[in-house]
Amino acid sequence: MKRILSVLLIFSLLLAAVAIAEADEQISVVDGIGREFAFDQPIRTAVVYDRYNTEVFRAVGASGIMIGVDQDCIDTYPQYWDGVGDALKVVGQSCTDYNVELIAQLQPDAVFMSSLGEYESVTEQLAQFGIPVIIINAWIPDEYYDYIRLVGRVTGHEAQGEAFIAFCENMMQTVETRVAEIPEAERKTVYFENGGEYKTCLPGSGWHNMIVNAGGINIFGDITELDSSKGGTSSYLVDPEAILMADPDVIIDNVYSTQIHGALEMFVDLEEGELAGELERFVDRPGWDQLSAVQSGQVLGFTSFVGNANSKLIAIAYIAKFLYPEIFQDLDPDACLSQWLNYMGFDPLEGHIARLR
Repeated sequence: MKRILSVLLIFSLLLAAVAIAEADEQISVVDGIGREFAFDQPIRTAVVYDRYNTEVFRAVGASGIMIGVDQDCIDTYPQYWDGVGDALKVVGQSCTDYNVELIAQLQPDAVFMSSLGEYESVTEQLAQFGIPVIIINAWIPDEYYDYIRLVGRVTGHEAQGEAFIAFCENMMQTVETRVAEIPEAERKTVYFENGGEYKTCLPGSGWHNMIVNAGGINIFGDITELDSSKGGTSSYLVDPEAILMADPDVIIDNVYSTQIHGALEMFVDLEEGELAGELERFVDRPGWDQLSAVQSGQVLGFTSFVGNANSKLIAIAYIAKFLYPEIFQDLDPDACLSQWLNYMGFDPLEGHIARLR
């Protein structure tokens, strides 16, 4: 009897060890809204919404896993899809214009969406097909590395993910360290225009985080109660008089179009002086000739392609350098952009950053 009990005990211990080993091998992640997911093995197919999120898949070397994206991704970054294959399907225009029926037909291992989209409805509808919906908000600079690690882990590309994070950290370490040493009283005020005339960003948007991370003070950073008729946190209509009253140290324009090109969120070749000319038109507004930033030429412009690049990390480098040239004499944002373009498989790019003449 003792021998039988001993055998049973050993067998039980072996079963427990196997269970522990299997648990250890399980891939567990927490998404952008705190939900937990577990996979027995790396996913092999994914539907991905939002260009920031598709960029993460590209960064970790997992673009071949994508079998569906939204039309906005394809329109914005057409170069990304070289080599992806004929299996890539368009599953809606955007996060708010999705095609659940097509997703169900594709049967991906997981769907990745931004919390800015209608993920609750998609989650509910896809639950009956056993397809999980994972939220990653790669548009938030402060959370960017978390999503790179999440995608790297669930796709089995952890090493590539960590390598890309190291690349980003190496690029941003100088900015983070030196910005932290700038006293609050010495930080420069910024008016950032985004998405239309007299529209700016507010706390809660990645654009606001971008300004703060670069060491700036958003002159509209105290607006916390929104009037929905004026827009959202990323692009909110403000009183033109308030800009004149604030007289910001620096003005930054995130340029979505020029008189020559109408879609600057895309990778496009600009003509020489095209963006600088756009800045001249940008500041030609009533009363702006009296603004200190305009008088001193402290007006920076970059295309929305550069503004969005790498979860806004590239733009952070440009803004930090523009705000505090003495502190960041050795920072080379142009090199940061070139390295990122190379990492993502793009050709060299010029003319997408300019300052007022």
